[in-house]
Amino acid sequence: MKRALLILMIATMCLSLCSCGKSEAASNADNLILEIGEVTLESGDKISAAETAVNRLTESEYSQLEYFTILEDARTTYDELVEEKTFSDNQAAVAEIEAAIEEITVSTDYQEAAIIIARALYDKANDTVKSSVSNYDILQQAEEELSAYRVQNVINLIDQIGQVTLDKEEQIIAALEAYDLLSSSEKELVTNYDKIETVTADLEELKAQQEERERQQALSSLQIETDKVEGITWYKPSTYPYYANSRSYVLPYIGQRDSSTWLRLKFHYTGDSWIFFKKIIVSIDGVNHYKTFDYFEVERDNGSGDVWEWVDIAPTSEDFSMLEDIASSTETIVRFQGDNYHYDLTVPKSDKTAIKQILTAYNSINNS
Repeated sequence: MKRALLILMIATMCLSLCSCGKSEAASNADNLILEIGEVTLESGDKISAAETAVNRLTESEYSQLEYFTILEDARTTYDELVEEKTFSDNQAAVAEIEAAIEEITVSTDYQEAAIIIARALYDKANDTVKSSVSNYDILQQAEEELSAYRVQNVINLIDQIGQVTLDKEEQIIAALEAYDLLSSSEKELVTNYDKIETVTADLEELKAQQEERERQQALSSLQIETDKVEGITWYKPSTYPYYANSRSYVLPYIGQRDSSTWLRLKFHYTGDSWIFFKKIIVSIDGVNHYKTFDYFEVERDNGSGDVWEWVDIAPTSEDFSMLEDIASSTETIVRFQGDNYHYDLTVPKSDKTAIKQILTAYNSINNS
């Protein structure tokens, strides 16, 4: 190294004194060699650039080089540094992998995590590192034991299901999820997988029967009106008023024709004076929801000294969520808001129950 630096200093002085009749390409190559300076692990690009310039020279230009020995020494020194660094990195990698594998033998609850970490470190290592890991057999044995445990765990989960009932759904899902996590070769070792297929089919049948019972139960609590002309069956909650001037309310109802089912939502005000409402504010346990309407969207009528105003709409998904919140609320106040007047309706508990009945019936019909 000292010899190379001495030659470099002398060469730099000589270069400043004369060009020695060299070609431009040879001079450029010599300059690149001199720019290498002290060789470190960061000198790779400079050395490669100088070597490229030298390799491009013609035979006569090559003979003009004054500092080629510096380049050779630089390459040798650099390669030695790289080799030392590689050796050091490899040793560190081996030590890290071996330590990770040793962790497997002392882990209990987290043994699987320790195996995964050790395997990941080993797999990303180069072949030299892999061949130097002294305790790799421990990792292999641990993986084999873990695989056997995973397979046996799935077998046990399936056997524990027993007679299929609706409350066994979580057990069945847990068994299926554990099975899905197995590798393809592990799945082949699950000797009772045919049982999980059977219990899954049985569970789906039980759920279908339960849904049908819920649908029939939900429908049985509703008022049913049939429009023979239009071929529509209307399902309304038991609290739905028969007369328009009976009371104010906010209630959904269901329409069904052939295989088509839809939900409607009616905001209805009745009293002894007009409000001419244009906006509805639904305050559910202090959280407000707003709906606005044009003047002609609101229908109005009167009779026997009473007036009534209403809108009958197809509810949006937001309205559907609002109805669910009303049904489960502690207090819901619906304000029918006009320009000059308003009316506040506190939704009674009976209507909350009615809303829940309609939503349950609607969901059960759609899922049937």
